[in-house]
Amino acid sequence: MSKAVYNILIILVGMGKENGDYSKKSVIKLGIYLTFVFFITVVFEYFWRQFTGLI
Repeated sequence: MSKAVYNILIILVGMGKENGDYSKKSVIKLGIYLTFVFFITVVFEYFWRQFTGLI
């Protein structure tokens, strides 16, 4: 898994009053951005490994 997926999990674990006190709105907002970054990283890695001959 990439770092973005772990960041989303950390935010979800911290949601609620008794945990990290993140609201649902902030979790969704950050999750969308982190998911977008995750997919960009996966695409970049694929083409980078194609370019370097690792795939």
